[in-house]
Amino acid sequence: MMKKRIGFIVILATIVLLASGCTQAKDDLTISTFKNSSRQEKKDIWGPFGKKYDLAIKTEFGNDKERLENSDAGIDVIELLQKDAVTGNKEARFKKLDFSKLKNFGLLSKQQQKIAKETNSIPYQVKRLGVVYNSNKVGKIYSWDQLWDAGLESSIAVPNITTELGPQMLYMVQGHYQRKQVTSVFVDTGQLDSKTMFMELNNLKPNILKVYDDPNGLSQMLKSGEIYVAVVDDIVGQKIQKANPNIKFVFPKEDDYIGYKTAAILKNSKSDKDYQYLDFLIEKNQNNLKQVDRLQMLRKIDYEFLNKHLTSYTKEWNKIID
Repeated sequence: MMKKRIGFIVILATIVLLASGCTQAKDDLTISTFKNSSRQEKKDIWGPFGKKYDLAIKTEFGNDKERLENSDAGIDVIELLQKDAVTGNKEARFKKLDFSKLKNFGLLSKQQQKIAKETNSIPYQVKRLGVVYNSNKVGKIYSWDQLWDAGLESSIAVPNITTELGPQMLYMVQGHYQRKQVTSVFVDTGQLDSKTMFMELNNLKPNILKVYDDPNGLSQMLKSGEIYVAVVDDIVGQKIQKANPNIKFVFPKEDDYIGYKTAAILKNSKSDKDYQYLDFLIEKNQNNLKQVDRLQMLRKIDYEFLNKHLTSYTKEWNKIID
């Protein structure tokens, strides 16, 4: 009997995807994925994969923490943010991957392969932090440090610490402090100094009008002039820019902050297509994954360190932001 799920609503959708001329799937694969997974994933990934292997795909949606807690209930593959993949592997929820079964593993960069080996999960999509701004309201944005300019008082939207971009936001704030220390040599350990980080968040607070959990609505806020600037990922930023000719999306010139979506095989998986699914994700996301090779100022994020301190960081964040 499937475990009862507590504390969140599970939307269970069965997408039966059959090859032409077939009347019954030979197998199925159950995927636990992000609650904001869209029609695009169905079109680009689940549909073609189901057709290729003549199987039915079942999908379960929710937030990472709750899906991890319920991951032993008939799920084959789980898709998680990088920080949650670290947690899931530490809790021994994933199968130890046999990388010889992944024919596309060599398509990953050395750093991406390192992440896979450390977490028993495949990084399959990267999101990069950037800035969108209304060019009718502010001059050209080219630096992260401009977010602290006095002229942007009460005009910026930033992602909440609890969102997908929360870790990158923290490291970006820390980076502002480090760039001001012109007489010291910076060694990137991937860890944070909470004292200086929250000092700079407090300095940024006068400019923050909105802390968002969902980027939907930012486009209209920028267009109307309710906000002038927003910190977003590249997928959201490019979408907003495309829809509004006066809105520009940029990657500031200094540091690059990224995070991966990952996929892992749960230890109780019964599917014989779980490795093929991971391979398929790598293949279909090659263009996205390869952009990391071009980044010269990539900042490290130590997710073991971050996860250890995230509860206390969230409390302090809320004190400052609220």
